Amino acid sequence: MNRHERVEAVAASRGDSKAATGEPVNALSGIIAGVLTKGEAMQLVSFSRFAVGERVAPTGRNLTAGAELPISVEQSAKFAAANAVKDAVQGS
Repeated sequence: MNRHERVEAVAASRGDSKAATGEPVNALSGIIAGVLTKGEAMQLVSFSRFAVGERVAPTGRNLTAGAELPISVEQSAKFAAANAVKDAVQGS
């Protein structure tokens, strides 16, 4: 489901116009991104949890020279579905 389809679905479920619904739907995406940028976690009760995780810094190897190269630590966004969502998916 893309952004346009998401806005249409929310507008249809609430009986609102797409124009009135588009701004809050887009704002939620921006809020989640902003929270993750600060390194904080965000929970949408009974739906999901968004958090920032770090991947372990592996050691690479230069195949030509055989020397070890440090690879920087990466941060990634993590999503964990709530049990209600997991149960709904399993039931389908």
